[in-house]
Amino acid sequence: MIAMMALVSGAQAATLEMALKDKLGTVTVPHGAEVTLTFAGGADGATTAKWTNTESDALGVICGKEGKAPQDDLVEQVMLQVGADKWALAPGSNVHFTCASGPVTVTDLHGTAVGTFDKEVTLSGAGVKTH
Repeated sequence: MIAMMALVSGAQAATLEMALKDKLGTVTVPHGAEVTLTFAGGADGATTAKWTNTESDALGVICGKEGKAPQDDLVEQVMLQVGADKWALAPGSNVHFTCASGPVTVTDLHGTAVGTFDKEVTLSGAGVKTH
């Protein structure tokens, strides 16, 4: 199933709620684009991280203290996959990842931690530039 998130701006953007449970969430970006993603965690959004695809083109989001590097995939737009479900993410899209217990860990393609957040984190698509 592919669901499109054609969101225009942050003010109009709905947030996709994603309970990860035991599944790996994978965010894959096009090789020919510069993509910036921001992460805000905790109830007040005080824990933050920013990621740009200068070193890798994919992120893994998983429940637990240990991150899991995703597989790289060739895509034409920013994609989110959790299990068999896929969504295209437009600039300004928001995804709220939650775990029932324990932290949410975000890891890049090379196994480098982007951030660990207490039970929840919201990913925001800050921008996409094509090369």
